[in-house]
Amino acid sequence: MGTRFYAPILVCMMLMASGLPDSEQEEIRWLENRSWTNSNDGYGPINYTDEHTTATITSEGRDAILTMPGGHVYNQPLPLVVALHGYSSSGWFNAWWMSLYDSVHENEHLLLTPDGSMNIIGMRFWNATDACCNLFDTEVDDVAFLEGLINTAVLSYGADPEGVVLIGHSNGAFMSHRMACDGGSIIESIVSLNGASWYDFSNDCPDTGRPNILHVHGTADSTIQYNGGTMFGGLYPSAPQSTAYWAD
Repeated sequence: MGTRFYAPILVCMMLMASGLPDSEQEEIRWLENRSWTNSNDGYGPINYTDEHTTATITSEGRDAILTMPGGHVYNQPLPLVVALHGYSSSGWFNAWWMSLYDSVHENEHLLLTPDGSMNIIGMRFWNATDACCNLFDTEVDDVAFLEGLINTAVLSYGADPEGVVLIGHSNGAFMSHRMACDGGSIIESIVSLNGASWYDFSNDCPDTGRPNILHVHGTADSTIQYNGGTMFGGLYPSAPQSTAYWAD
């Protein structure tokens, strides 16, 4: 895939980098100044508003809410941000505390807020890796579920197929890495917040594509440990190892 970063959070992280070659600094300045939706085929910019519209889309028998900025025109594609919540949380709450609803019109993108499946103790989860977080071995294919949602958003609601960004927290971050493995050809970037990839990366991560990876992990996290560990009988790699896998 190309090196374009559609999600503003990725551009911001790039701008904080230092010591880059002049050519890369020029490219970053170009990305910063570019107005991704500032053209309407010669008819002027679209004035997106906070009067959001929503649509319920279905995949694998499960629904998810797609939020669009006011003024969105389906034949003028916008980037798609897919927000993946942590264990026991929900799509809307995850997007709320990350301020992604405001970002829809402020940064001009679509927002997909799916929910994981409910397990037998009433907790939502993503079937991401053997470490997190399918505690009861429920048969659920979250890769197919998310791929179906993304495809519908692209085909029917004006999501840019080259601008799909997954932002996952905790269990959702594990799922973002899983999607980068199994669905890398349809994803531009992932942002992983306090999660990890497969421990046995070479065997469990199909090379379906190489999306851009932004991996963020707090060193004081006692649940998903920065240095890796074990959960529910499954191993997960450290934050440095998770990123090293993708760099190799």
